[in-house]
Amino acid sequence: MRTRRISKLIICAALLLALFPLCGNAVLFSAPDKAFTIDLPSGWKTSAKEGAVVYAQRGKASFRIDALEKCADVKCLEDAINKDIAATKKKKYKIIVNTYTGETIKKTEFSTSDPLLSFNFTGNGSEFTHGYFLADSKGYKVDIKGLPYVEADLILSFISPAPKPVELAGADTAAELTDLQIGDISIDEQPIVDEDMSALLNGDSLEDSPENLKPTPKLQAGEAKVKFSLNTGGWSGILLIAVMIYALLLVCVFALRLFFPAKAIRAHSNPRSVYPIRGKRFYGSPDLFFRFYDNQGNNFITTAPRWGGIFTGLGFLCALFFFLLRVFLIFIITGNYMNLHPVVINTALSLCSLFSVFGLLIFCAGLLTSFLFGSKFYFYGDSGKLAFRCVQQGVPLLKEEYAVADTSNAVIFRISRDRFRLSRKWTIYNGEEIIAIIQEASLWRSVLRKCFGHLSGLLRADYVLQGRVECKGTIKYEKNIFSRLTCEIDKPEAINSKTLIIACAVIAMRDRDKWYPWVN
Repeated sequence: MRTRRISKLIICAALLLALFPLCGNAVLFSAPDKAFTIDLPSGWKTSAKEGAVVYAQRGKASFRIDALEKCADVKCLEDAINKDIAATKKKKYKIIVNTYTGETIKKTEFSTSDPLLSFNFTGNGSEFTHGYFLADSKGYKVDIKGLPYVEADLILSFISPAPKPVELAGADTAAELTDLQIGDISIDEQPIVDEDMSALLNGDSLEDSPENLKPTPKLQAGEAKVKFSLNTGGWSGILLIAVMIYALLLVCVFALRLFFPAKAIRAHSNPRSVYPIRGKRFYGSPDLFFRFYDNQGNNFITTAPRWGGIFTGLGFLCALFFFLLRVFLIFIITGNYMNLHPVVINTALSLCSLFSVFGLLIFCAGLLTSFLFGSKFYFYGDSGKLAFRCVQQGVPLLKEEYAVADTSNAVIFRISRDRFRLSRKWTIYNGEEIIAIIQEASLWRSVLRKCFGHLSGLLRADYVLQGRVECKGTIKYEKNIFSRLTCEIDKPEAINSKTLIIACAVIAMRDRDKWYPWVN
């Protein structure tokens, strides 16, 4: 037991000795004139340098502060940094520009309200940061070499100008009264009270007097618009407000749908007829799964891989989320709702921009995958074996062509979809003969769905069918959150039920009604 205790003490002592250098190597430097102090992190070593107020090194990186002669205001700092930038450009160095504001010079303030101006540049394979600041009404220049601009900005934030003394009113004229002076004061004399003080003692208000009534200044034309633009980030802020309104609309419609559910479609059919055809989607898998069956009990399970759609959707949502997060951060920063360090702000905005671009890359990869590999649909019968296969053919420029084949790879019929239309249109071919044309029933519902999504099923698409021998039919979706549809025609003998089951399945999987705005 004693040996275990000794070993534990040795381990604790070793840990404390290991942590001690990390906590004790920070360097606190004070300027000779006590105008400022700087708390350098561990690893920096100060040394004397001719002409420098402070000079420190850490490996190949260096940090130097020099005093500026005859410089005691912001105007002097601005002139000095502009000359420095001009000289840097003449040397063909690359100046780092703030990608969010487009400014070269970073302007911040210390807790003492003293200004700090800085800019970053690269050249000769190294990174530089030059800064100019005031401390105790004296100008100083900072040269940082060999540090990334994020770390250099952090080093600049460690500078602490000396606090300014608080001047008391009348302190210069204050003096002690002698005994003789105290004796000269007569308590019988009434104190002199001016008119304003007399009015206050009598209970009157100075604000009610005509002399103190001032007209309220009027806003200049465009002032409110400029303030709105700055606080919201311009068009980005308008987009953020629009997304918030859209999210509120989705929540309200979803809540209404919970209290007022959609009615199921009741189709009147002949028991001997194969119609109506019904379809239902199954959820919970990366692939699409539908079940379709007719009035005589013929069942088909339809599947379709959708990796291109998954990449497209995830990329779009990722890009949109981080773009709106960036807009929200800009809104908070420009509105002064939160006081954050410039390093934290730049890091957060850079990460949002990075992930937005990453989301766009995933989105483009999904579009490219869908374009190159096309869509494939598989139909399985009651036995669980593959019965039909539908494969996209060719390059989908103006039309999408799908060929339906059986297990012997013989093409039974073809389905085509018109592209670049406000409403959807499908055509079923048997060779060159048109079997049926299926078109979306409502144009306005199609346009609204492209803008708002299906809104918990309220804007789901319905179709009208026109087939050979002048048969007519419909494909109707339940106006519900989940995807359920019913297909009917007035002349069952005109079109084979399996043909319409395959067509309905391809339409339901290719033209899925999405809950978010989309172009299909």
